[in-house]
Amino acid sequence: MRTAIATASVLLVASSVLAGPPEKGKDVTEIVRAVDETTKKCEQITYDWRFMPLDSASTTIKSASGQAKAIMADTMEDSPFWVEVDNPNTDGPIGSNPITTVSFDGTNFYQLDYNKKQLQWGSPDTGAAALVGVAQRYMMIEFVHPTPFSDELNGESLKLEGTKKIGEVECDVVHVVYAESQGEARWYFGQKDHLPHRVDRISGGYAVELSNVNPKVKLKAADFALKAPEGFKTSEYEAPKAPPAPELLAVGSDAPDWELQSGEGKTVRLKDLRGNVVLIDFWATWCGPCKMAMPGVQKVHEHFKDQKVKVFGISTWENGDKVNDPIKYMKDQEFTYGLLVEGDDVAKAYKVRGIPTFYLVDKDGKIAYVNVGYDPKGEEKIVKVIEDLLAKDGI
Repeated sequence: MRTAIATASVLLVASSVLAGPPEKGKDVTEIVRAVDETTKKCEQITYDWRFMPLDSASTTIKSASGQAKAIMADTMEDSPFWVEVDNPNTDGPIGSNPITTVSFDGTNFYQLDYNKKQLQWGSPDTGAAALVGVAQRYMMIEFVHPTPFSDELNGESLKLEGTKKIGEVECDVVHVVYAESQGEARWYFGQKDHLPHRVDRISGGYAVELSNVNPKVKLKAADFALKAPEGFKTSEYEAPKAPPAPELLAVGSDAPDWELQSGEGKTVRLKDLRGNVVLIDFWATWCGPCKMAMPGVQKVHEHFKDQKVKVFGISTWENGDKVNDPIKYMKDQEFTYGLLVEGDDVAKAYKVRGIPTFYLVDKDGKIAYVNVGYDPKGEEKIVKVIEDLLAKDGI
């Protein structure tokens, strides 16, 4: 966690870049709407980028630069992209010392590592989708998002702060406070082209700045299939070995009993649920992977709503303020499965070390399934285990 001095330094750097006051009569919401609409229409794009810390004294965020290109498909997951990353420890010229290039051609992912002289490729089924992390860090992913600035338009606040030139592009500067305590950012939107040219991720302590933005290029999927230069090895992608999983309650062991309050103030006890299969999801409002998993938990709840299956999200590790309100979050997201609050002691009893953590408890109170973290196929796996339990016990 940053110290107060470091945080103040970030905010000072981020707020000192403004070149002029806001123009009178400009509506900040209309500015962002125009950028949202224009960005949606960018079917293809290329640009150069710079990634940098907002605090020049930062030792954890390293500068990097590179090039990127993308084609907007029907969904983000299907959109071809290509990102070349130069040496992250220097601000050298683009292409001078690329350490890696990552791309996706709509079917396969590729990683070209210049330091190892190696090209790896693989489909999402091989785990190669993990390579997209490079793109997410350095790319302006709004260019391949179906609703690029919906988070900004639906944020807690928008404020037009002034104008600033990014390169040769005169930009409106818009400060955003996001909803659900998701942080804040400062955007620089071109006044003429209505495109993003820089973002200061204030909460993250870094900025991404674009130049040579070209939305009128002609690209095809074949442009994103990387080829190995002479002397490079080629191999199918091998996912890094996962670290040892934290020690959790073993399948077949007794599930520790608990007594918690529901979101409506009712007392719920695990022992009173005997005869049902119980799904428990340990989560928190500030946890991104938890939020990604919750729609799947809702689907499990709906799938078994008329059967002897109980689904509960156990809110844990919250700080107790009004912003991180699990009851409000569940209501706002229209999740209808059970909510249990103040579950820190229960999380400890269940040896929870990271969230989300999922447990299935069978009708006899035994642990039947355990999983940690967000899994895109987690819902399917849980449904299969529950169906097997119901069939086995004739429930």
